[in-house]
Amino acid sequence: MAIQLRRGNETDLDISRLQPGETAVCLDTGKIIVKLTGGNYLTLTDTSALRAIVDGKADSNHNHSGVYAPASHTHAQADITGLADTLAGKADSNHNHSGVYAPASHSHDAAVASSGGLGGSSGFMTGADKEWIDGQGVVLWDYVNNNNGDLLRVAENTSFELPKSIAVFTRVEIYYVTKTFNNGNILVYTAARGYVSNGSTQKIYMQYTSSANVLSYGYITINNKTFYAGPQSIMLAQVVGYK
Repeated sequence: MAIQLRRGNETDLDISRLQPGETAVCLDTGKIIVKLTGGNYLTLTDTSALRAIVDGKADSNHNHSGVYAPASHTHAQADITGLADTLAGKADSNHNHSGVYAPASHSHDAAVASSGGLGGSSGFMTGADKEWIDGQGVVLWDYVNNNNGDLLRVAENTSFELPKSIAVFTRVEIYYVTKTFNNGNILVYTAARGYVSNGSTQKIYMQYTSSANVLSYGYITINNKTFYAGPQSIMLAQVVGYK
């Protein structure tokens, strides 16, 4: 078996006697000489460079425990920043919207619901809403029927506000009463009707017969929900809107 490692001073070394694969270490110069096949030699004159290269390498059986997670691994919910708060704002996968939306398959009573209508809280429409859709008037305000046949007196130069807007209607009829006088005594109440279009500000003029048999005029100014009487008072009965 050939000698595999020689050592000694370089001056005493006869490299021609090295066999392929043999290594000689020169103790006096620090060289390492390796004979290769074919009669070639590899000479390392500075082992510090080799040591630096070797020191920068990991063992062949090294691992990265504590630096990287295994390719197959799991996380607890708390390990993911903000996940718990995000999940708290989500609905369960088996949730529903019962009580919020109607089922996809449902029906409506096209006539009358118990309450609501046109944005009401329940049902499809009220009877008044259906009349409006059918071309009939919608009673927006009815003082007579709600107050045992009385009329609402809106004093001159004062205003009264309806509970509903008239702006969505193309025509609004206002029913009121004028007075005919004779010698200071009321002879008759005369029913009258005025019109407002598109909810705009308009004046409806009213004619009175005074005790001196001289005609005088008053008016109602209407703007959306506000009724203003001036300079005469009015006896307001009902307001009806039309589409």
